Amino acid sequence: MLLLYDRKRAYMLIAIIILLISATTVFSYAFTKQNNELGFSITNNDLVTTFTTPSDNIQTNIEFVQSEENLELPKYNFTIKNIADEKQYYNINIKINNEVDKTLLPYLKVIIDNNEPVYLINNSSENPYSVYLGELNSKVANTHNLSIYLYKEDAIGNELIDINYFELDFTIEVSKTNYTPNFQENIRQLAQNSQELFQDEHGNIRYYGANPNNYINFNNELWRIIGIIKTETPDGEKELIKIVRNDYIANTSMDYKSNNNYSSNFQESQLYQILNVKGYWTKEVITCPNTQNSKLECDFTNSGLQDDSKNYIAEVIYNQGGWNTNKIAPSAFYLKEKSVQKNTAKVTLLTASDYGYAAGPSFQNVYFDSFDKSPKNSNWLFKDKEWLISPNIEDYRKAYSINQNGQVVININVNKPQNIRPVVYLNENLILESGEGTETSPYQLALTNN
Repeated sequence: MLLLYDRKRAYMLIAIIILLISATTVFSYAFTKQNNELGFSITNNDLVTTFTTPSDNIQTNIEFVQSEENLELPKYNFTIKNIADEKQYYNINIKINNEVDKTLLPYLKVIIDNNEPVYLINNSSENPYSVYLGELNSKVANTHNLSIYLYKEDAIGNELIDINYFELDFTIEVSKTNYTPNFQENIRQLAQNSQELFQDEHGNIRYYGANPNNYINFNNELWRIIGIIKTETPDGEKELIKIVRNDYIANTSMDYKSNNNYSSNFQESQLYQILNVKGYWTKEVITCPNTQNSKLECDFTNSGLQDDSKNYIAEVIYNQGGWNTNKIAPSAFYLKEKSVQKNTAKVTLLTASDYGYAAGPSFQNVYFDSFDKSPKNSNWLFKDKEWLISPNIEDYRKAYSINQNGQVVININVNKPQNIRPVVYLNENLILESGEGTETSPYQLALTNN
């Protein structure tokens, strides 16, 4: 009897164990099924990343791509939500988990959404690799898709041959970053939805209209942002913020050394010296060139550049190509300007195309001799008569200028007085501290160490 009892108790125990195993299996299946339906989420520093797969770990055979036209690649989808009360910046990283041939890594490229493909190891040399920088306001989510493939050549043009199969086990990681955008990126982000900014056909971002919110506090004065302009520098071409003083600093000639001795070549002019060497640059009282009064004094003790402000200015190889008529549109004139880049400067003048583009995209192909009509009324740069840096290439004594009617003209000798407004390009290492870009709340900038 005792043996039978023990046997029954053993059977019951076995049944209970089987029941528990079954329940655990059912629970496990339900949990997996829920993940498949709802996705897999990871929370990291108030960033919640949700994948449409049950894991952030992806195993795939990488495609080898010979041409990047009309790419159709597998896309891995995920959503990032900022649950914090303040804006956050985040990096999308790729972590490679399996052992791979490291000689192939330079050929791996990644596409985030519809952006341009980037090389996996272009920005970092250690695993994980950062491939995207994003921004999220409080309680806002971004949905991304990611594709990865093996390209035929690396970033410096080395060809990849004899590759048929490449297996990759990788994880998409999202991490918060303390990144602070520079001022250029602020303007680029603003340009995506602003009715005051447009991209011209040469790839420059410009403010336009009668009175856009492009005011900036520079040199403890009110200046205005022309835009982000492609510019040659001693270190190569860069895209720099170009600004112009809101008010004139003088009414004088561009150059007058003596009778019949004056030139529209900015580098050789007395105005170049005033703006970049002595006078405006040094906050001094100097004699300005003027045929009407050769002893005209220009007092820059209050309006000149302060030493701290000079740290914000980039040295550029400025454009001074010109033409021989005002029956030319801003778009075409821009190419004329870019054709002559010889000299460096810190302070220059407006170009004719700067003035033309400020009227807006509707007037890119309108001739300058017609700017006394609608273009003048929608052009925030128009104030009065003003010198431009662009020369008349058929008469070295004349330069382009804006007349009192808003036209761009070519027939004024540079020994005649006109209004002067300094123009500078800003260094890249500037961040926005405050301000909304309005006249009463101009942008306030600060230097960074980056």
